[in-house]
Parts: sequence; structure tokens; C-alpha cells
Amino acid sequence: MLPTQSPAELAEAGPRKETSILRTTPALNARRIAQWSQAVAMPDKPQHLILLIGEVKEIVPARYGHKAVIKHVPDQSFPLDEPLYRRLGRRFDAELALWASADTVHMVVIATFGVSEAGIPTIAEMSLMPVTPQWLPIEDSFERQLVQHLVAEGRAFIKGLRYNLHRNQCIASATLTDTGDIERVMFVVSPGAHGLRSKRDLSAQGRRGYGGRQRRAFRPCPNGRAVLH
Repeated sequence: MLPTQSPAELAEAGPRKETSILRTTPALNARRIAQWSQAVAMPDKPQHLILLIGEVKEIVPARYGHKAVIKHVPDQSFPLDEPLYRRLGRRFDAELALWASADTVHMVVIATFGVSEAGIPTIAEMSLMPVTPQWLPIEDSFERQLVQHLVAEGRAFIKGLRYNLHRNQCIASATLTDTGDIERVMFVVSPGAHGLRSKRDLSAQGRRGYGGRQRRAFRPCPNGRAVLH
């Protein structure tokens, strides 16, 4: 479920939560040690992994290798081995570039990690998802313009997500739910060769299940103004 608070409430909640975490570090550390002790590597035994979900503060070089810093655990970094770091750059190159392009884009991480005998948490696998200030997932800068436009207009909509689909396969970026009995499905028409790039793709989508809904194209502009067709 997406947060039900307003953007202003969400913006205010972040700093208070992080300040609270910093104030209660001893109590949190005690709970963290108790939880993480279950994932410490033991000889001749399979290692248990812990699920991590949070917002990435930074992914930077460490004294040895690289590390990920999570905003909700600011006092504990998560080392990344070299193979994982290289795979991260190859698989999530577009997401990382989008994250770096605007301070308003947040990066959510879901990962599994184990704890070494020395008590160091090391990420085994991870996935990244850029989101807006309202925590709505976005794929690229063009889709970010669409979501920003809909939020600014106060529209009610369902954000489309790409599940097990290639980046070249087009999906509906958003479905408007405030248009009465007929929902309007919105696609991003951006310059380039990826995603939805032609009216032929719109027609194909209609044949695959959008026939009962109105389809609208969103054309991003370099000056940041949204154009709906």
C-alpha cells in the first residue's frame, strides 16, 4: 500500500524519524545485535540471511571495496564485494543515473545480507528502485515528469509497475481513477528507442487488454512542461 499522508506530511515525517533514530541509538543497537546474531556465519552450517528494505543514502568507495549507506541505519554501512558492485552498475545503470540527476529522486533498496564472524553485515543480493518524493516508483526522467504532473494536479491514479518485463516492452505508466466510469490509461511517449515510442505500440496495448479504457499519451518536454494527447 502507498502512504496515505499528504506530501507535506511525508516530508515532515522523514527528519523526525531520523532524529528519533539518532536519539535512541543504544536501544536500537541492542535490538540490532540480538537480531543480527541469528545471521552470523557458523562453520559447516548454512548461513541465515536477513531482509533489508530502506532508502539508500549513498553508494561510495570504502577503505576496502565499496559500501552502501542506508538512511535508516546511518551508523552502519553495508560492504559490497567487487562482483556485486560491478553487477549493480550493469543492471541498474539507468536507475543510478536517474538517482544522480535530481535531488528529489530517492532510491529504495531491497536486499539480503549475512553477518560475518567479525560481526560485519555483507550484502548478498540487492535490487534498486528510484521513487519520487511521494515514494511513487519511476523508471526514467520522462516518467518522473508524468508523475510530477499528476501529483501537482491532484489526480487520483494507480502507478503501473514493470514485473518481469523487458525494458523495451511498453506498459501503462499510470491509470487515472478519477475520470468516472471509464478509466484512462496513460503511456509515456518519449524521444528514443526504448519503452513506448509509437502509436503502433498503443494499438497493440489496446488489443492486449486496454480496449475498455481510454488511452492517453504523455509527451515530456525539455522545458519540463507536460503535454497530454
